[in-house]
Amino acid sequence: GFGFTASQAQIAGARMAQLSGVFGGRQAIEAATGAGMQFGLIGGMETGDAMQRLINLHQQTGTLYGDLTRSQFMMMDAEEQANVVRRESARLLDELNTIENRSAATMQHITHVMNQFASSGQLAGDSISFMAAMSATLIEAGEEQGKAGRALRMIYARLGANTQDNNKILNQYGVSVKDAHGNLLPLSNIVEQLADQFPNLT
Repeated sequence: GFGFTASQAQIAGARMAQLSGVFGGRQAIEAATGAGMQFGLIGGMETGDAMQRLINLHQQTGTLYGDLTRSQFMMMDAEEQANVVRRESARLLDELNTIENRSAATMQHITHVMNQFASSGQLAGDSISFMAAMSATLIEAGEEQGKAGRALRMIYARLGANTQDNNKILNQYGVSVKDAHGNLLPLSNIVEQLADQFPNLT
C-alpha cells in the first residue's frame, strides 16, 4: 500500500513482529507496521529508523495504547487492538507532524531528543505534544540533539529527586513543583508558572 518492495515489507514486519508481547495479535502488529512505514515517509526517515523511533516512544510512554493500560489493551480482541493502534498512531503522527511544520526542527530530530527523556516526561504527566514542543524549541535554539535530550532528562531528574533542594528554591520564587498530594507536577505546568515569574526576576 505504501509502494514498498516485498523484501522491504518483510524487514519492516519482522522488526515489529518482535513486539508481539507488546501489541498482542497479528492485526495489531500489522497496524503498528503500517504506522512505522507512515512515520518514515512523513518524517523523511529510513523505514527501519522510523520504526525503531516509534517502538522506543511507545515502550517509554505507551502512546499506542491511548488511554488504556497494557492490561486493558491485552484484554481486547484482535480487531479492537488493531483499531486502537491505528487511531493512536495517526494521532501521534499528526501531533509530531504539526510541531515539525511549525518549527525548524524535523521529526527525525525531535524524536531523537524525545527518546532520551520521554519515560521521565510520561511519569511526570506531560503530553507527547509538550515533549515534542520542548525538543523542537531546544533544537531551534541551536542545541545538539543529544545534549537537548540529556538536558531535559536531567531537568526531570532534578525535580523528581529535589537535587540540592532546588524545589524549595523554586517555591521561594512562587513556583510550585508538587500538587496537594505531593505528586510532581507536569513540567508543562512548572514552565507556565516560571513564565509568569520571569518578568519579576532580576
